[in-house]
Amino acid sequence: MGLLLPLAAYAGTGEPDAGMAVPAVQEGGRVKPLDTLAREFFQALTGSERFRSPPAGASEGTPMEPLPADRVMALLRLVALDEERLVDLPLFPVLHEELRARLDVPRAVRFVSVRKVRGDPDNTLLANEVATALRSPDTALTPLQAKWRELDRRIESLRILKQEGGALFLVPPRGVCEGAWGRLTDPAPGEDGEEEADVERIRAAAGLCLQAAFRTDEAAWRDALAALASAQAARAGPSWPAAALGREARYHRVAPYRIASWGYLAACLASLAAVWTRRGALRAASLVLLVSSLGLHLYGFVLRWMFQGHVPLSNLYEALAMMSAGVALWAFVLECVFRSGWISLVASLLASGILALVHAIPVLNPHPDVILPALQSWWMRYHVSCMVIGGYGGGGVAFGLAHLYLLSYLFRPSASAFRASLERHLYWAMTIAVTCIGIGLCLGAAWANEAWGRYWGWDPKETWGLVTLLGYVLFLHLRLLGVVRGLGMACGALFGFALVMMTVYGVNLIGKGLHAYGFFEGGWGPLFGFYSAEAALVGACGVASYVREKGTRVPGTRTPDAGRRTPDPGRSAG
Repeated sequence: MGLLLPLAAYAGTGEPDAGMAVPAVQEGGRVKPLDTLAREFFQALTGSERFRSPPAGASEGTPMEPLPADRVMALLRLVALDEERLVDLPLFPVLHEELRARLDVPRAVRFVSVRKVRGDPDNTLLANEVATALRSPDTALTPLQAKWRELDRRIESLRILKQEGGALFLVPPRGVCEGAWGRLTDPAPGEDGEEEADVERIRAAAGLCLQAAFRTDEAAWRDALAALASAQAARAGPSWPAAALGREARYHRVAPYRIASWGYLAACLASLAAVWTRRGALRAASLVLLVSSLGLHLYGFVLRWMFQGHVPLSNLYEALAMMSAGVALWAFVLECVFRSGWISLVASLLASGILALVHAIPVLNPHPDVILPALQSWWMRYHVSCMVIGGYGGGGVAFGLAHLYLLSYLFRPSASAFRASLERHLYWAMTIAVTCIGIGLCLGAAWANEAWGRYWGWDPKETWGLVTLLGYVLFLHLRLLGVVRGLGMACGALFGFALVMMTVYGVNLIGKGLHAYGFFEGGWGPLFGFYSAEAALVGACGVASYVREKGTRVPGTRTPDAGRRTPDPGRSAG
């Protein structure tokens, strides 16, 4: 917690950079910077936060380049486009091969326009098929129909934006910031001349932004943004959330989670160099990089917490991002205890990979949103933090060490002393996971009793959380009894993390239960791919173990250890 204090002090300033104005818009019940709306819109539209556009007059197959302007300018450009230009702009990515064939999209083309999708009469048949399947609760959409539905949703969001004139609610109520905002096209409320002047200043400033969006004069663009923000703040009065808007703008500019991902990767490379060369300076450098990346990661967490107004653990994106921080945190703790070098290596790689994946998986929403009523409880911060950062973070460290153990078993069978030390580290990482998951389940039960009037509901999230705990407990007890040895413990760590992935990710694909706010559609493929890869690794180690045991056995003789249990090399550490 001591690390969070200086981060909170800096994040709490909420002051934007010099010359950076933060005009706001109301959308989805939340007041946010206009830049945030632009990012959300373009990600929903194209699957990317960066708006890409072909040169003027180019054909649909022309490669698209990012605009040399910020996202607010890109949003204003799109709103200001005429209807003919809008329907011919290739904005929508089409990567599914069957859908590409149905739309007759050339191999070199990745994006299509509204005219390409809606203008072909043959596509009406597919649209009717999807509509018929949706009306029947017993009919599941085929992969082609699901991809068509996703594309149609993106086109519909663009149509709504154009139809409503951008739906930009830029006019706050006079003297307050809460309540419903007005659009630029709405008549000015009341007959008060001063109130009319407030709205006119906002309209004039928005007009300047539209004009500046078509020029390359950066100073004019900054002035227009400052004028719009100033007009909005003058109308809202003292309730204008300047600090929160500044923090959110800073969060998007700095992108701390993305930078932390690269920092963890650098720490991994430094750890690899340290264990290869056995130089203490490199080991110290790897720990400095790990702690620095963790500090930046926690800074982003605190910053996001302050401008959202609630702990950022309310959706799957935020939970997975903080699981990455938990992996890095427990790796640093165990590294300080054991001084191994290998712990920080595998954990840094895993932390970097998790952060990269949460930004790459399309179904995860990285944008802040209004918290649902079911999550508006102080229990959430303790329950979810304990489960995700403590339990799943510790399980992630064990998962990384287990891979190192199994790879060593396959390719360095003589390194038994090295694997014995890895098993000790595995044991403590799994112990951390069991302890934190157990405490987290107790906190979750107390929260459930407060929210739903009962401690346990046997919904999928609760059930799989308990199964995850029992999975780790099983292998820890088998180790205590001497039933499993090092290879079995490594497989147990993989089995436990497979349960974690089902609890965190897989349950959200089921679509049933009291935790319905976290569900989404699609995404079974990556989970099954993960399970297949882990099963292949365990199977390879099983085959290697069988071959080696068979090769060392002499027919008609009895090995010295036959008939008695082999001592556990890491048990004394437990």
